[in-house]
Amino acid sequence: MTFIQWLSQFEELDEPIGDLADDFRRCSDFHGLKEKTDIEFYLKRKGACVDAMRTFNEAWNLYKKEIIK
Repeated sequence: MTFIQWLSQFEELDEPIGDLADDFRRCSDFHGLKEKTDIEFYLKRKGACVDAMRTFNEAWNLYKKEIIK
């Protein structure tokens, strides 16, 4: 399961991770990205704020714990 697929479970959640999931769903550019460094680079290039980057890193760490064991 890719990070994007995993993140989709949070789309309806009214929390920062839900906002991130909704952003990823609405932007088709994310769907080809699989590696953490690629997603980070993309977010930075798009001008993601510090909070968005923090949320992404927290989500990625949770994803790693649950999926990439």
